Amino acid sequence: MTITELINKLEQLKAQEGDIRVCVYDEYTANEGWDFEEEDLYQSPTPHIECIEDTDEKVIVL
Repeated sequence: MTITELINKLEQLKAQEGDIRVCVYDEYTANEGWDFEEEDLYQSPTPHIECIEDTDEKVIVL
């Protein structure tokens, strides 16, 4: 999936459901048992690129 395809899918979802909150659940912290409140385990995602691979799974950007 390309970034453009992802954006299109997200725009479709926004049109159907409205501008809903997007979050990521921190399963690692939840499983460690550090007594966090459940609502504190939901975090806002941060877009970033770790690496880019070509079709041969060869890393071209780090």
